[in-house]
Amino acid sequence: MNRKDLQELRIHCGYPAITLVMPCNKEKIRATLQTILDDVREANLPKTILEKSVALLDQLGCPLDEKTTKIALFIDAHRARLFTVPACVADIATHDTSFRLDAITSALNYQLRYWVIDCSNNAPHLIEGVEEQLTQLHNTCAIFDTKNCPTALTKNKNECLNTCFASYMEQDPLPIILVGSKKETAYNSSFILYEPRIVARVESLEDVWPTIQRWHAAEIEKLLHKIRHQEPPHDFISRFDEIVTAARQGLVIMLAVEKGYMRAGCEHPVTRAVVLNASCPTGFVSISAVDQLLEAVRAKGGDVLLVPDGSLKEHHRMIAFVTMR
Repeated sequence: MNRKDLQELRIHCGYPAITLVMPCNKEKIRATLQTILDDVREANLPKTILEKSVALLDQLGCPLDEKTTKIALFIDAHRARLFTVPACVADIATHDTSFRLDAITSALNYQLRYWVIDCSNNAPHLIEGVEEQLTQLHNTCAIFDTKNCPTALTKNKNECLNTCFASYMEQDPLPIILVGSKKETAYNSSFILYEPRIVARVESLEDVWPTIQRWHAAEIEKLLHKIRHQEPPHDFISRFDEIVTAARQGLVIMLAVEKGYMRAGCEHPVTRAVVLNASCPTGFVSISAVDQLLEAVRAKGGDVLLVPDGSLKEHHRMIAFVTMR
C-alpha cells in the first residue's frame, strides 16, 4: 500500500465505507466481511462492487503462517480495493461514512520501507519490505488493480513486472534492493532507470534485512555527522511552521525526524495554518500534524529519514534540508 492509495481512499466516501484489516486468512476474512455486509444490508451496495470483492478474495494468496501478513480491504459504493499492510497495524472491522486509515498511515510513515526485486532464476518478482517483514506481491497487477498492467503475471512476467514496478515507484520512490547473482540482477536493463534508488545487490532474501539495516544506519550516521560538524549558516531548517511551508512548496529534499515523534496538531481549513496543539482553537480542525507533514514531503518527491529518538533533540526532533528555487 502506498501514499497515492491512501489519498485516493480519503475521497468519494459515504455510508457504508467498509474497512477490514486482519491477518491473511481467506476463510476468516470472508466470514468477517459477511458479518459487516449483513449489518449494512439496507444500504444496498451495488452488485458489481460485491462481485469485485469476491473476485479479489478469490485471487488473494495467503502464506501458511497467516500472522506474517495482513490485508486491508476497503469497500464502498464506488470501489473495492485490497492491499497488503504492515503486520503491526491493529485489526479493524468496521463501517462508517469514511474509511479508517489513521493506523495504516502511521504504520507506513514510521516504518522503514523499501522495495525488493528478486531476480532469482531470471523470473523477477516484486516484494514489499516493511522493516524485517517481506511480502511478495502475488499476482500484483490483478490484486492491486494496477491500470498500467491489466494482465496478471502470467504471459510475460518481465514485461508485466516492469510496468507494475514503474507504477509503484512513481507512487512510492523507496530504496531498492536487488536479489540474485550478478548476472541475474544485471540482465534486465529496465532497472537502470532506478539506479539512484538501488542501495544494494544481494544474493539471497536472507541478506535483505541485514543489508537494509546497515544502509539505513550508515545514512543516519552521515546525517548526524553533517549536523554536528556543519558551521552556521546551516543548510537545514528545524522550525515546524517553516518545514510545513517548505514541504507544501516542494522545497524539502530530505526530512529527518525522530522515529517516535508524533504530535497532535490543528489546521485552519482556509489559511491552512498549522499549530501543534492538542486542543484546537476556534475554526481549526484536529490533525495528526507530523503524519501530514511526512505525507506532504513524500507527495512532492522528498525523502524521509527516520532517526533514533533523542538524536535531534537540539533541533525540535526534526530537521529539513531544503532547496531554493
